[in-house]
Amino acid sequence: MMLSKDRISPHKINDYREIEILRVDNIRLLHDNRALTSSLDSLNGQLYALRKIRANYEECSDSVLLMNERLATDNSTLAANLVALKRELKTIKSGTYWYIEQSNMLKEKEEHVRGTKTK
Repeated sequence: MMLSKDRISPHKINDYREIEILRVDNIRLLHDNRALTSSLDSLNGQLYALRKIRANYEECSDSVLLMNERLATDNSTLAANLVALKRELKTIKSGTYWYIEQSNMLKEKEEHVRGTKTK
């Protein structure tokens, strides 16, 4: 038989139950904390990578804008040069045609003077 002295009071049993519930809650919270810490570390890594990508994008975007400005300037210069070359080519063609006409007329005069012109 149990002695009344060895019996645990209902009050202490309730205290033990509350302590056990708190211990289990503490373990669950510890696991949750570890999982959240791991997730936070992962998100921090992703944030760092995104910041790096953004910095690279901004750097590249500035380079691309500068390159576009240079290309626009080059295109304007090339277009102006093309127009000038077309004019010069037209002048050269006209001069060449004039020269050929003059040369043909000179040949005709020479042939006429020699009397070798064929009809």
